[in-house]
Amino acid sequence: MPLDVNRFQQQYKHHLKTTPGGQAPSVIETDVFIVGAGSVGCTFARNILDKTASIDKLKNTKILISDLASPAFPHHVQNHENNMGYQQDIDKFVNVIQGALSTVSVPPSNAISQGATSIVGELSTDWVCATPNPHAEELPDTFTKSEWDVLFKRAKELVKSSTAAHDEGIRQDVIKRTLNDAFKSDADRKFESLPLAAQKPTPESGPRLTLKADTLTVAFGCADNKIECAIIRDFITGEHSFVVAKVYVAACGAIRTPQLLWNSDIRPAPLGRYLTERPVAFCQVVLGRNIIDKVEKDPKYADRVKRHRQAAPGDSIPIPSDDPEPQVMQPYHTARPWHGQIHKDGPSPGNVDSRLVVDLRWFGSGKVNPDNRVEFAGKIHSEEARDAYGMPQPTFNSKPGSEDQERNSRMMSDMCEVASRLGGYLPGSNPQFIIMEGALASNCTGTNRAGTDKAMSVVDKNSKVHDVQNLWLGGDGVIPSAMACNSTLTSICYALQASDSIVEYLGRV
Repeated sequence: MPLDVNRFQQQYKHHLKTTPGGQAPSVIETDVFIVGAGSVGCTFARNILDKTASIDKLKNTKILISDLASPAFPHHVQNHENNMGYQQDIDKFVNVIQGALSTVSVPPSNAISQGATSIVGELSTDWVCATPNPHAEELPDTFTKSEWDVLFKRAKELVKSSTAAHDEGIRQDVIKRTLNDAFKSDADRKFESLPLAAQKPTPESGPRLTLKADTLTVAFGCADNKIECAIIRDFITGEHSFVVAKVYVAACGAIRTPQLLWNSDIRPAPLGRYLTERPVAFCQVVLGRNIIDKVEKDPKYADRVKRHRQAAPGDSIPIPSDDPEPQVMQPYHTARPWHGQIHKDGPSPGNVDSRLVVDLRWFGSGKVNPDNRVEFAGKIHSEEARDAYGMPQPTFNSKPGSEDQERNSRMMSDMCEVASRLGGYLPGSNPQFIIMEGALASNCTGTNRAGTDKAMSVVDKNSKVHDVQNLWLGGDGVIPSAMACNSTLTSICYALQASDSIVEYLGRV
């Protein structure tokens, strides 16, 4: 049956610009249409391309990815933080991240508004690449332990997760040794290398994959529990088109994904609810004299210190200027239900050498609560309360419960105890909670959560929207549990499972 363009044009007339000359909007045909070019959207694309390549019926499967932002780099595999200037002076990088954030929510009750990244690649462009395994208490019961194990193995192989990139660093080693020695009587506490997705990939392209940047996906056109098209608008020309595909995927963040469904009049009761955030405790520490002396005197570092002294005889600090930044973590534990990271991502004042400064960030998790939510204003057929892109304005309604506040207090105390073993606080960076303004909306979970009960979830275990035949979702919003550790790897697991099911679906249609 041909697409009823007039019907969807009328339904979304407030979003769409009249085509010059009164011509009908163009119709783009593809097999799979993915909204969002971040790490999760790219996981969908990569897995579908890999799996269909060896299936005769599907080997010509074509994928179109749209993203509302512009490319930040000439090459798709680049990352802001990999810029050589920022590698040499990480302090300059902070303003880049702040500049990439745009306000998402109108703050209710004087709450601080959230920010989200709007660059092709989304959070992948400024993602710290941390890929720790979640603790069993953080993982939802969507999959069995053995299923999770397989998915995490695949996810880590996909993003090339390892600790190799930083394990040769002097600070990496001395911080781990110092803290493990300081807490050796505590059998439940350990400090280990933080795994990173840090291997630079080889750029690839091909005739089966197309990336369309500067493009807003306005809505999915749904009829009889099936998506018939996606309505997109080109920001450069202002013109709109219709994308017709067999499969549709929305992987555009934990806020923009439910926003897109809401604007498509796909509004199951749990959509936007169960919003769960990660409270963050933060401080910066100047490494103590005892640690610097350890570097100076320990035979383990002697050769590197000697070469540094020869290259920079006037430098009073024994740490080489090219020493990799530390990437150390304190994993989540039942006795300490939070995730700690020691690294260097924040700025430090010019009068303190950045080699002596480390950041401590302790990440907590809130109790899952259906009343914590993001709501979307406006009706499909009106211009009421629109955001900068003309989409329904999000508004957050979320507050921590008493259990959350007590746990956050213990988390802060734990971070301070660890910090005291490393040195003194950097002036101006004393222990503090980073509330909302410094957090990314991308770190929220639960807004389009997976589950078997349709009254409490938006998608099934394969991330397919309940009662919609050909629509899958991806991203942190799918995760139904609270997570303290970095959630990207878990989201990739869901995307792998989802894209496996998409390939099966394509084989049937």
